Amino acid sequence: MLPELSSSALLLDMDGTLIDIAPTPDAVVVPVALPGVLARLRDRLGGALAVVSGRPLEQIDALLPGVPYAVAGEHGGAIRHEPGGEVQRPGLPRPPEAWRAGAAGIVAAHPGAMLEDKAHGFVLHRLEPYETVLCDLLGNGVRGVPHRRRRPAPRRVHEHVGLREDPGLA
Repeated sequence: MLPELSSSALLLDMDGTLIDIAPTPDAVVVPVALPGVLARLRDRLGGALAVVSGRPLEQIDALLPGVPYAVAGEHGGAIRHEPGGEVQRPGLPRPPEAWRAGAAGIVAAHPGAMLEDKAHGFVLHRLEPYETVLCDLLGNGVRGVPHRRRRPAPRRVHEHVGLREDPGLA
């Protein structure tokens, strides 16, 4: 049995959960009713609602204006516990520059691919025809270095973020 909403908390992922994945990060569409639904849900949870995303906090705020909640953005690299509150920025490492340079080379060689820089990593978008090459290149480049690679098949997105010793911190 689930607990009462008033004694619960929800952490909701933005891209692919609250909003559909789009061909590029700036092409997402926020359902008109979503901000109101989130505001009502936050009230029922007694304020215990957070949105979690790899996006910068400013993008999250722009996509969901007027919805007060806690936010974790940039893969945990920026955390705000309350509306208007101080933004905490844990000292997360960036992946080695050689990885980013290699990713830029892949994008330059493959029209339609896109490199999105993040504060603590990067994302390669639209690599469907080049998935095997990409995984081989980056797979060989990251052996022995703490990192996390997510490769959800329907998204055709590859996210690379550096980690500290403990993968739970990213």
